[in-house]
Amino acid sequence: MLQQSRSADSSFLTDIPARLDRLPFSAMHLLIVVALGITWILDGLEVTIVGSLAAVLKLPEAWL
Repeated sequence: MLQQSRSADSSFLTDIPARLDRLPFSAMHLLIVVALGITWILDGLEVTIVGSLAAVLKLPEAWL
């Protein structure tokens, strides 16, 4: 249950993190972690390729 405290910073106590910690790690969680990992790798690869080609693409003879 949600319990509100009366402090100066207006924060509140909740049991949501504890409830989430009790949930089992399922195949769906693994799929999400793998998908995010692949996306992170491909994003890094894209940045590396663009960084490598940027200097060459600035040259006028590269577009002939």
